[in-house]
Amino acid sequence: METRFLETFVAVAERGSVAAAARAQGLTATSVAQRLQALEDNLAVRLVTRVGREIKLTPVGDRLLDQARRILAEVHALKADASARLGDALVGTLRIGAISTVLTGLLPDVIGRWATEHPALDLQISPGSSALLHEGLMEGRYDVVIAAAPPFALPKTVRAHGLRVEPLVCLFPERLTVAAQGGEGAIREILTTERFIRYDALSWGGRLCDAYLRDKRIRTRELCSLDALEAIALLVERGVGATLVPDWAPPWPDVPSCRKIVVPDQAYARQILLTHPATTRYGHIIEALMQALAPVGRQARDSRPTHPQPIVPGSSRAQARGRNPSRDEARGTTPCPISSRT
Repeated sequence: METRFLETFVAVAERGSVAAAARAQGLTATSVAQRLQALEDNLAVRLVTRVGREIKLTPVGDRLLDQARRILAEVHALKADASARLGDALVGTLRIGAISTVLTGLLPDVIGRWATEHPALDLQISPGSSALLHEGLMEGRYDVVIAAAPPFALPKTVRAHGLRVEPLVCLFPERLTVAAQGGEGAIREILTTERFIRYDALSWGGRLCDAYLRDKRIRTRELCSLDALEAIALLVERGVGATLVPDWAPPWPDVPSCRKIVVPDQAYARQILLTHPATTRYGHIIEALMQALAPVGRQARDSRPTHPQPIVPGSSRAQARGRNPSRDEARGTTPCPISSRT
C-alpha cells in the first residue's frame, strides 16, 4: 500500500468531493478516483460512497480515517527525524496553511529560494481563512499556519511568532478631496459619506475593522460585505465606495486611482502570526522558515513612513489584545499600489 493513496483518501474525506481533493493535491479528478479505487482494492473494503458530486464515508471509511491520519503523521515524522539528523539539510515534508495575502506577499520569495537551496524539502501549502487554518492546526492537519492573530488566547499547546503588524487603512477613490494630513477626522468623513464596502466581519481581520467603527461610533452606509481584500480594493479603484482594511503585504492589485489613510491607532492593527504545535519534530525546519521570513516582514516595516501617535486609553481593542501596541504609526494619504509602503 502506498502512502499517497492514504493522503488522497484523507483529502477526499476532509473536503467532501473528488474535485476539491484533486485541487488540493494538484491532481486530476481521474487520478484521485484511481487512487481511491486502488486503496479500496488493497483493503478489500468500500471506503466511500458517491451522492451526486459529494463523497460520503462508509462506516468502515469513517472508522479508518483517524488511523490513516495517524499513519501519515508517523511517516511525516519519520521524514522529519531523518532531516534533523542531516544537520543543516532540510529534508522531508512541511504542511503549511496560509491566508491569501501571505501566499501572495510573504511566501513567494521564500518558496522560490528554497526550491533551489533545499530540493529535498516538500512544502505542501494550503490556502484558507485564519479561522479554518487555526482549526486545521489544532486537528493536526498542518505543521505551520501563517494567518491573522485570533481574537482569543492561544492554548499552551501552540507557539506563536509575530511576522507582521498591519495597521488598518481607509481606502477611498482618488476623486475625493481630503485634508492633506489625513487622520481620523478625514477617515470619519469618508466612511460616513461614501458607500461602505465592508471587510467581512466573520473574518478575524474584519472583526478589527468592525471594532474600530464601533469604538469610534462611525455609522456607515453599507454597500456590500466581502472576504476578499483584493476585490475590495478593486471596487474602491472603480469609485464604487470606500472601505477599511488591514494594510496587507504587497503586491497589491493595480489600483492607481485608489488612495489610503492609515488609521493612527495601532490597537486595531492586524497581527500576522506564524503558529505551530509546541511539541513538534519539525522545529529545525520551522526555525529556518521563520529566519527566511524575517527579512520580508522587516523590509515591510522599515519601508512604511511612521510618526509616533498616542494610543487612545481604554480602547476596547487594546484591552482585548492584552498588549502594548507599537507606537510606530502612519498618517497622511498615499497613492496605491502601496508595494513600497506595506
